[in-house]
Amino acid sequence: MIGLVHLVRAANRLEPFRAFLDAYRSHPAHIDHELLLLFKGFRNRSQLQAYQALLHDTPYRALYLADVGFDIGPYAVAAQRFEHRYFCFLNSFSAPLADGWLASLYRQLLRPGVGLVGASGSWESAYTNVLAATV
Repeated sequence: MIGLVHLVRAANRLEPFRAFLDAYRSHPAHIDHELLLLFKGFRNRSQLQAYQALLHDTPYRALYLADVGFDIGPYAVAAQRFEHRYFCFLNSFSAPLADGWLASLYRQLLRPGVGLVGASGSWESAYTNVLAATV
């Protein structure tokens, strides 16, 4: 089973997480996986209520981390704490766009000589992400 790690930053507010969940539910992964959420920078449980309400019908496990450093730090913590052989790491603004997206990544990972796969694409900029977080 693949550990699907999604970083959820308090500083980004709720909308990027809502967009991720909408896309995640709309585009099946087509491979067995476990959703692992990294809640970064949430000071108390009351800050999490709106996020947890969105997850009412979605199984997941979570870690709660301070908002320190870059995304790679929490990803390393997740790789150490969760017992999966394979991980897919998604940042706060990630959103699957096609059915079978995780299965496609996994198929590429299994090819001879491949040790890491990734996908990236954005119609946004760092500037628009900052604007979205401050609205």
